[in-house]
Amino acid sequence: MPTSRVLNSTFHYVKFVKRLRQEEADTKKGDEMKLKALQDQQNKEIQLYQIKEKQARKMAEKEFDKMWYEVAMKESDALAARMEQDTIERLRRDRELIRYTDQQLEENRLRREKEKELLKLETQMFRAIMANQSDSMIEAEARRQQHLIDRKWCAYQAWAQKTNRDVRVAMVQQIKDRAVDRENEKKLQADRDEYQKQVHDQLEQLVAHKQLTDAQARKLHQNNLLEQIEYNKLLKVSYAGK
Repeated sequence: MPTSRVLNSTFHYVKFVKRLRQEEADTKKGDEMKLKALQDQQNKEIQLYQIKEKQARKMAEKEFDKMWYEVAMKESDALAARMEQDTIERLRRDRELIRYTDQQLEENRLRREKEKELLKLETQMFRAIMANQSDSMIEAEARRQQHLIDRKWCAYQAWAQKTNRDVRVAMVQQIKDRAVDRENEKKLQADRDEYQKQVHDQLEQLVAHKQLTDAQARKLHQNNLLEQIEYNKLLKVSYAGK
């Protein structure tokens, strides 16, 4: 009887130990499955984050290229418009100068013809007077006519000189205007270059700032994942010890 009781107790103890070990094994297996599921989930999150990061980087590159293209096109259109306006203005001034010069030349030609006609008439009148007047009167009239001719000739010379001066002044002014236009064009080009440089620098700073921000966020996320993995390893070691 005592022996049977001892055997019965031993049997129940062994059964209890087996059941306990089975429960521990089931618990350990469940924990391992949970840990594996957690690791798989973390790996999926890492892959998903990497995919989203690549997509975001591609989108940022496309936006940067689009922004830079739009800036370049606007600058090109503005430059073409300014160059077209400058060309129109230069052509207008050239045409005005040519028209003014042609007008002055035509006026000179007409005046010379009138002067020739006037001299011809005065010569005819002078010859008629000479045919009807005495020598003294002829000489006096000749001096008077010569004096009138000299005065008209001097007036014509003064007018011709003034006209030539006006033409020269207009040509000099045109040369000065063209020099000013060239200087203004150089200044505009320098301003455009400086503006494009500033825009390029600002875009590079924005890209660098975005890359730095993305890198910091990526590093923080990776650190969090590493900490979670280390924590899971500790849990696994703890379960293995049990």
